[in-house]
Amino acid sequence: MARRALHPQLPISPGLFHHRWRLPPGLPRVFMANTVSLLPGTLSLELDANCLQVHVLDEGKDFLSELKKVEQRVAAMFGIFGALLVLVLLLGKSAIHYFGETGLYLLAFVSGIADVDPINLTLSRMSITELPLEVAVLGIVIAASTNTLVKAVLAVFVGGFGLGVRVIVPLLIAVGAGLLTARTM
Repeated sequence: MARRALHPQLPISPGLFHHRWRLPPGLPRVFMANTVSLLPGTLSLELDANCLQVHVLDEGKDFLSELKKVEQRVAAMFGIFGALLVLVLLLGKSAIHYFGETGLYLLAFVSGIADVDPINLTLSRMSITELPLEVAVLGIVIAASTNTLVKAVLAVFVGGFGLGVRVIVPLLIAVGAGLLTARTM
């Protein structure tokens, strides 16, 4: 793209596209608009209730098919995240019902291995009406700590022992600080 934009003859054909939304309002649309701006030669200009306006450097390219692919992937991603959120919410309520706080802490640990967002949202929502704030905070810290330690192990695995040592020490300090803070609440 830079070579084309800086070429003396400027071989570009800029244009505007209006893409009609098929995604639900809110975060999925904002995420897609941001993702589209990452595509080479594109910039999301305006989001409104009906469509996304996109500026492209070369309207001769088949941009609309790329836009449809991005929208399908965003829809799939948010569908999976929504299902995961519902699953963690149900597991959180079941853990409390059958195993009490210990079950919730175990769920936080297991959830932290993959993704902290669903358990964080679940515990935050449960703390409003049915869960003591201290339990929610400790569960969130457990999930974040687990996720941090998983990332440290991945750093060792992918980057070798040298990188692992440089990454693990600060991450362990962060985990320890988080657990100490949660326990003093």
